[in-house]
Amino acid sequence: MENREDDELPFPDVGVSKPMAKFVRQPSRANRLTKTDSLVGQIILSPAEKVHFLLGGDSQFDDSIQVHPLFCELEELTVSPTGEMEWSEAARWVKFEEAVEIGGARWSKPRVASLTLHSIFELRSIISKGVVLLDCNAASLDGIFNQAVGKIADEQKLDATLKDEIVSLLLHKHRHLHELRKDLPLMADKKLQARRPSVPSRSLITSSSSARFPSSPSSAGFLTDYSDDVPKKNKAFMRKLPPGAESAVLLVGEYEGLERPVSAFIRLTNPQVFGDLIEVDVPTKFIFFHIGPVGSSEANKEVGRSLATMLVDEVFHEVVYRSKNRENLLAGVDEFIDNVTALPPGEWDPDILLEPPSNVPSQESRKKARALAT
Repeated sequence: MENREDDELPFPDVGVSKPMAKFVRQPSRANRLTKTDSLVGQIILSPAEKVHFLLGGDSQFDDSIQVHPLFCELEELTVSPTGEMEWSEAARWVKFEEAVEIGGARWSKPRVASLTLHSIFELRSIISKGVVLLDCNAASLDGIFNQAVGKIADEQKLDATLKDEIVSLLLHKHRHLHELRKDLPLMADKKLQARRPSVPSRSLITSSSSARFPSSPSSAGFLTDYSDDVPKKNKAFMRKLPPGAESAVLLVGEYEGLERPVSAFIRLTNPQVFGDLIEVDVPTKFIFFHIGPVGSSEANKEVGRSLATMLVDEVFHEVVYRSKNRENLLAGVDEFIDNVTALPPGEWDPDILLEPPSNVPSQESRKKARALAT
């Protein structure tokens, strides 16, 4: 029989003396899970366990952070009847989703949001790889967007012209449904039909920017200084918001000057009211924008719907307030995904609204790591 190398033998380790592995006594799982963040980072934890620590299962828990009820507003980039770009309100959330119905004349009934798995995973990728600014302390929308787009420009190597165009896009006027409803019925067809998303051209933003954006914007913020109209807030809807509510605004759309999406998730250190940014007079705590190349409008809207739905989810809502870093946010996203139920295609009609439950189930069990074991 020919001699063969050990790695060619069917059992190369048989008969070979090897040093005994050093045995290290491991602490019990219960003890390991009571250590500080630095040690927890060395242990493989499930998303549920990570969320458990973030929401109070850790000795480092910061009870000084105040978590407020959230109102979320989704806006799409559209072109107005006068040919100017504006951000048009497309959907809103207090607890459940309300969407502007086709034709743009009224709100739908509140409904349970049905999300695509693709949009949820796309959102996860954006948070994982995109710009995330936690505790941004800029005092104006101009400062906020310049800071965020500046980081995007550095990472994606955007030229200065395109960077300025993106900032200008983000600073355009905001139009809300309650403002348009005042024009009904005489201007309904003309004004509401024109609010359908369309592709803003580079020539359009170049020509309109010089008129709308002074070269030296005031630190007080764009929407207060440059809007021609005094913002008309929806006072009737304000009564539906819980006391102490804050807001999140999600801006989505497409732009012909882009070859790849630009996105950012921003949490403000000091929430404040920004002119006509949202329809109600409550301070804004979170800003998200996701603008892609031509042809991505509908997909971008679904990403925005996914984030808004997550922001009003009882568990993720608290995670997003308490997150210290990108990893905390991702743990919240993964925990949400772990609790999502998928409906197979062809076995339900997505055009049928899912009615909200009469009694919303408690989510307290999700806040406690179900996988914790001694």
